[in-house]
Amino acid sequence: MKSRNRLWQALTLLMLLSVCGCDLTDREKAAADTAAIGFFAGGAVGCTAAAIADSRSGTAFAIGCPVGMVLGAVVGGVIGYASYHPQPPAAAAPGHPLWPTTPPGAAVPPLVPPSH
Repeated sequence: MKSRNRLWQALTLLMLLSVCGCDLTDREKAAADTAAIGFFAGGAVGCTAAAIADSRSGTAFAIGCPVGMVLGAVVGGVIGYASYHPQPPAAAAPGHPLWPTTPPGAAVPPLVPPSH
């Protein structure tokens, strides 16, 4: 029964993080996304390890599942934060090749080179 309460607490925390993630930077969003993936993957690994260790004991699941979830979330968050690379800025659209653009008020270059 306690493990169900812990699971609901973890899911509530995840939902709260998803709602509060509106003002996060891109790097923090990447960390939160990979932390959520790590949470579920770590929980699966922890519960699987508990089932392999002792499938008849509730204590193994009570320890293995939450520990796997927490470790998976921490490791996933650290990996997501460390491996984030910002996108390079988009290149400016080139001007028309036949009509060079000059900024307003700038001197317009002559079309014919000056003769000496």
